[in-house]
Parts: sequence; structure tokens; C-alpha cells
Amino acid sequence: MDYTCFCKDGWSGKDCELVVCNWSGHCNSRGACNPTSTFMDFTCSNCNVGWKGKSCHLVDCNSGVYCKNGGVCVNDVSSGTDYRCICKEGWTGKDFQFIDCASPIRCLNDGECHLQNGGLEFNCTCAKGYLGDNCQIDMCSPYMIADIAMVIDVSDSQTNTVFQELKEHLKYLISQFPVGPNHFQFTIILYGK
Repeated sequence: MDYTCFCKDGWSGKDCELVVCNWSGHCNSRGACNPTSTFMDFTCSNCNVGWKGKSCHLVDCNSGVYCKNGGVCVNDVSSGTDYRCICKEGWTGKDFQFIDCASPIRCLNDGECHLQNGGLEFNCTCAKGYLGDNCQIDMCSPYMIADIAMVIDVSDSQTNTVFQELKEHLKYLISQFPVGPNHFQFTIILYGK
């Protein structure tokens, strides 16, 4: 003539009809549960950034937390509870947060791409005759010969340490070019007061 219900988490009452909001599952641990006045239903407020909906269960693509580096978020996966990204060339990962070294935009002209910082950064080892962050500068064409002059201040206002650092920078800069009578030629002019 009577019965007893064993309620699932988050519900109580004779017929398991009453919301128990101190259980985190109603809002998927992403927001605050608020029971209605009858305690027979609930709403969620203050959903974590990136989530929306009655139970903070729907992806909020307008939140800006998904799809990095110019990717576009589309929440059409699993009825809106997941998302996918439409991304720009050169990126990989669910949110396109990682650099794609295999992309043709990374290291041009047969340069080799090397990932750094867990795939968040990269550098290029350029093929001979190219330089630049993406090996985009052709040092040989169309100019086969170029004369480059640099003027360096060696007056008393410069310390020896600054002068030594400048020499090292110049050595590095010159080492990036093919030097010779049919390529680049450098001259350094010193001046002082």
C-alpha cells in the first residue's frame, strides 16, 4: 500500500521530485544551482566562462575562450555540448593553439621548422641564401652584388662594453649574408668626437 523511492544524486522527496542544489551535478560543476520556489526544478546562474544554458551544459562560442589564433568556434557538436574550430592555415590542436610546422606558411623556401615552448612557438633554420623569421627574404635574387656601409659611434660617450656588444651584433648580422665579390660587401666606418 506504500512505496519508498531511492533518489538519484541531486533529488529528494517521496517521489524524488525535489531538487537538492548542494549537489554539483545539476550545473555540471560549472555554475550555481538555484531551486525554483517549489523546489521541483532549478536554474543555473554564474556559468563558468565558455558555458551557458539551464545546466551550464552548452558551449558558448561567443565567450572567446575557444578557437585561438583567428579560429572560428562552431558549437554544432553533440547538440551544442561540444564545439569544433574552423581555423586559419598554420595552426593545429582542438583550439588551434599549437603551431603546425607542416604548414606551408611557416618556413618558406625549404626552411626547416622547429617547434619550441610545447608547440606554442617556432623558429626556422633557413636554407642557404634565405633569412628572416619565416625564411622569406631571398638574399641572392634579384641582387647579386650589394655594398653595405655601417657607421659606428666610437666616441667617449660609448663604453667599452657597449662597443663589444655592438661588434658581436655586427658579426652576427654579416654572417647572415653571403659575402664576396659577387655577393655582399660590407664596410664599417668609425667616427668619434
